[in-house]
Amino acid sequence: MAAELKPYRAYKDPGVEWLGAVPAHWEVRQLGRFGRLFKGGGGTKEDARESGVPCVRYGDLYTQHQFFITATRACVAPEPANTVYTPIRYGDVLFAGSGETIDEIGKSAVNLIPGPACCGGDVIILRPSIDADARFLGYARTALRLPVRRRASAAGSPSCTSIRAISSM
Repeated sequence: MAAELKPYRAYKDPGVEWLGAVPAHWEVRQLGRFGRLFKGGGGTKEDARESGVPCVRYGDLYTQHQFFITATRACVAPEPANTVYTPIRYGDVLFAGSGETIDEIGKSAVNLIPGPACCGGDVIILRPSIDADARFLGYARTALRLPVRRRASAAGSPSCTSIRAISSM
């Protein structure tokens, strides 16, 4: 697929060491300047139903979705989806705020579910406020393996990344 892509006429140094040259007409900015970052919240696995409002759990971000979220394993009833869980929109980028291993923390995917959907806790949401292609955001964030500051808890197990860490990428 990469061989099919046409190169741009000019490239520039974006001033970000790990990024490399980018097309000259691109604007390079930190993720926090793409929109609003906020933490999701939600109920428990016991809320799961076979049908209802699609619900993205933080663990699904690193086990089920590579770039895009087009369907979910779990659904919740409309009532908790609107009151207990955090509603998500098409184009929102979801980050796993915690995980079982350090590598799972910060994994992300973009929501491409066209209708109502929600997420549970330990999910950090980037809601773009600029016109950005949702599929590009999903691919770029994951494919470039952008650095996410991760830390271990006092017990040595993985802890969560923060909104501040994601915002500054």
